[in-house]
Amino acid sequence: MERYGYTGWRRYLCRTPMCGSPGRGRRRLRGDLDNILLMALRKEPQRRYASVGKFSDDIQRHLEGLPVIARKDALAYRTIKIDSNYALAYSGLAHIQMLGINPLVRVARMEKARAAALKALEIDNTLAEAHMALGRTLIFFDWDWIASEKTFKQAIVLSPNNPDVHYWYSHNLTAQGRHDEALAELRRALEIDPFSSRFATGLGYALYLARRYDEAIEESLKTPFEVDSAYHQVYWRLGLSYAQKGVYSEAFSMLEKALVLSGEMPLAKGSLAYVHAKSGNRAEAYRVLDEISRLPKNEDAPLMMMAGTYACLGDKDKAIERLEKLYEVRDAPLMHIKVDPMLDSIRSDPRYEELLRRIGLTP
Repeated sequence: MERYGYTGWRRYLCRTPMCGSPGRGRRRLRGDLDNILLMALRKEPQRRYASVGKFSDDIQRHLEGLPVIARKDALAYRTIKIDSNYALAYSGLAHIQMLGINPLVRVARMEKARAAALKALEIDNTLAEAHMALGRTLIFFDWDWIASEKTFKQAIVLSPNNPDVHYWYSHNLTAQGRHDEALAELRRALEIDPFSSRFATGLGYALYLARRYDEAIEESLKTPFEVDSAYHQVYWRLGLSYAQKGVYSEAFSMLEKALVLSGEMPLAKGSLAYVHAKSGNRAEAYRVLDEISRLPKNEDAPLMMMAGTYACLGDKDKAIERLEKLYEVRDAPLMHIKVDPMLDSIRSDPRYEELLRRIGLTP
């Protein structure tokens, strides 16, 4: 969920019947998120979420466009009944700040997320969720792999059966190319919560980045499509795995489904551009890239996909240019620069190696 943009999700959800008009849907979705945060901040414990799991579940319902548990409080209550010393609320605020960020405000939002995580730890440094929130900012914003790993390991000590900690720690390990360890963390998350489609799709993508394409396809096909199809990423990740195997008919089939289910999200379009390039259809790849480049500035352009497509087309300058833009806006996909197979053709370029070192990774 963190990688596809709140703006994009809101646009997709507001095209569905349950939203009615787009304007009304946007107002309702924005209000739901406010209500979720306010419920997490309530002073009386009995009026808050019973656990961070319940809090996370309500955020997930919000992203799926489903009714949430949180309800709006009266103005008087909201004015006087907010607990400024509730660590879990600050931890939750940090996670909310990291929910798919508009590129124009990404840096500011990530700084707020870090500040909220540090505040949570200041209040209660035994809270695993606060360590997890800080760990996320350290990998997605600071690219501090050592500090992040230390933080996640502390979260696991404090809450070894929290599947989200294992899930997010796997991101750190995958980025460094420590694939076996990353996969072990993801499988541990699924062992704790075997019904999580998020963990299941995460495992499929980690296998893809580890270049274990047959296993990636096998795991992705196990995902409960009736649960996850609205998110589209299961089809997106299947499409990429088929493309790396050279099975282009299946790749295009999966990506077309992703495009429809996502409401034509730029990420899905970028994936199609890459597969066109990889399959030899240069003209169509450039046509889709041109279409993506015309997106408004506030749209979350799939810069990593564009970089991979240009790399595949042999246009190293434009590939590096897109990677530098990812660096400039601190976009999360840059963390996979070391392991993403789309970038194989530019790995010997000195500019790529220098960028890798800038984010704390070694070639």
